[in-house]
Amino acid sequence: MENEKQNELFNYEEEHKNLGEGGFWKPEAGTYQVTALEDPVKYEQTFENDGKSETKARIKFLASVKDSKTNKIQETIYTANVVPTKDSHFGQLVRFGKSKGTLVGSPFTLIVNGAGIKKKYIIAEAAGLE
Repeated sequence: MENEKQNELFNYEEEHKNLGEGGFWKPEAGTYQVTALEDPVKYEQTFENDGKSETKARIKFLASVKDSKTNKIQETIYTANVVPTKDSHFGQLVRFGKSKGTLVGSPFTLIVNGAGIKKKYIIAEAAGLE
């Protein structure tokens, strides 16, 4: 006779509570602990704005994100616009990644202030890096 372990019945209510948003992460104001799980990939995304198409260079990578308010950890796709300045969100990611040799496995603290187009991203560990 085979030695089988009794499986629990699938509980939709319980599983529903544990569902994350998935897809691309859109952080609200707050502080997050982020760890890249893979190297960033560059891509282009086209946006429609007032009837005009605009293509922007972006990066994305799979990341583990912990929200400091809720202590909830989710695996998500982290994105940033490619803006080649030192203090841009992208520039801070590049400076931090360069200091570690990679973003993968190197946790950083992301502070998000504001909302909408006035949203600002600060990577605490990038402060003072060239």
